[in-house]
Amino acid sequence: MIHAMKEIGKSLAARQTQQNPLELLVEDALDKGKYPHLIMIRYEKREKTWQYKDVRYQPLTSRMMFNILYKRGSSNGPDLTPTCKMTKLKKTFPNKYVAWFKTNQNYDTFDEISRRMIRELYEATKNQEESIFQDIQANLDEIQDGKGAVLTPVFVENDSTVKFLGDFSFFQDFLLDSTLKKFRYSQTAKTYSLEKHKVCAICGENAAEVFGFFTDLKFYNLDKQGMITGGFDYKNAWKNYPVCRSCAFDVRGGFAYICDHLDFTFYGHRYYLIPKMNNPSEYPSILKALETYKEQSFKEKDIHRITRDEHDLFNYIKELNDNLTFDLFFYSRPQKDVLRILLLIEDVLPSRIARLIKAKSQVDSLEIFNQWTRKDGKPLVSFDFGILRTFFPKPDNMEKDKSFLEITQKIFQGRKIDQLLILNKIMQKVRSEFVNSDLRQNSASPEKFSVMKGFMLLLIREEYMVKD
Repeated sequence: MIHAMKEIGKSLAARQTQQNPLELLVEDALDKGKYPHLIMIRYEKREKTWQYKDVRYQPLTSRMMFNILYKRGSSNGPDLTPTCKMTKLKKTFPNKYVAWFKTNQNYDTFDEISRRMIRELYEATKNQEESIFQDIQANLDEIQDGKGAVLTPVFVENDSTVKFLGDFSFFQDFLLDSTLKKFRYSQTAKTYSLEKHKVCAICGENAAEVFGFFTDLKFYNLDKQGMITGGFDYKNAWKNYPVCRSCAFDVRGGFAYICDHLDFTFYGHRYYLIPKMNNPSEYPSILKALETYKEQSFKEKDIHRITRDEHDLFNYIKELNDNLTFDLFFYSRPQKDVLRILLLIEDVLPSRIARLIKAKSQVDSLEIFNQWTRKDGKPLVSFDFGILRTFFPKPDNMEKDKSFLEITQKIFQGRKIDQLLILNKIMQKVRSEFVNSDLRQNSASPEKFSVMKGFMLLLIREEYMVKD
């Protein structure tokens, strides 16, 4: 799975003309339209010193990504650049914006000119902190749509030339260097973990340098000392999972792409659909095809769907050859910085999906399931994984949805499902509905639908899955 993320990231980098690692680091602060407002704190040169000028507003677009250089950092501290998303101004302005200049005014890789500029900006901001705060608030008061705003510094030279963070090479270098430093250095342990000329666990190549604290995948971390191999010493963290610079950026880019483009819903859960190619050179074409089909599937209602996600790609996947497979990565995010793996279904072949959809079509076509129809003439009962949810309802905590996920895994892999378990769940549902019914002579009573759905699930089991 991680190797697939690396290859996806590598193929995305190949699309870029300059293949700049910065393109894999910078985040779109617009955040799918959640933060459409840009508040600019403007500074100008007066007597060769940077001073506060004013606050201006403009709409934020995705095209400005490399101008404002947004990159999320600590939830309680500054982000990796002064650009920050505003939640509550009283907290965001001092704790993220002002704190960035205070923390980094003596950053060790800055040259003296850059250091002086950061110090001047910090002093200008502190000296006018109350005025800047009021000016920001005045701009925010004019925004009445309830959507978020982003705060960023802007630099005015010669009364006309306006520059953003991205126009200064040292800000770009800082973002890259601080990211690499995070791979090498742990704030928790206050120590470095890296080694020269060791084999990278991802690409298998002997790298000039491997890092010990590459934990950007969220489901892997070294917060507890007991997680460290080789004597629980944080300095030896690189032995757990050594990652070279190239793979670190490729995996970052691949994972970000998966989160943005291959994220789907599944009956109360979310999952990533991760393609794995035998030939890495074919990644660009399959990614483009998946993107295109997802856009089309948003508009079309396909009778072959096996989930109720309007972006369901399975009908497209079934047409592909078995020179690739897919991983289904079910997850939960109790917090933005936490990613928990609920289930990983590995190496699902397109032919397996085709067989499942064929079994669905065969069962759906049976006359017994076509006696009740909607107004448009389509049957009320047809197979999708929602039928499974009928007998394994959502728990209060989706992380405890173990039985539903286990059976989902067995269905995708064509493995045997315990028939007695299914029958028991069907009878529980039917009994409950029968006891709570008003005994009306209704041909379409709830318990009859449940019986039909249970019957359909058992038939799918017989048509598609490994027999007892």
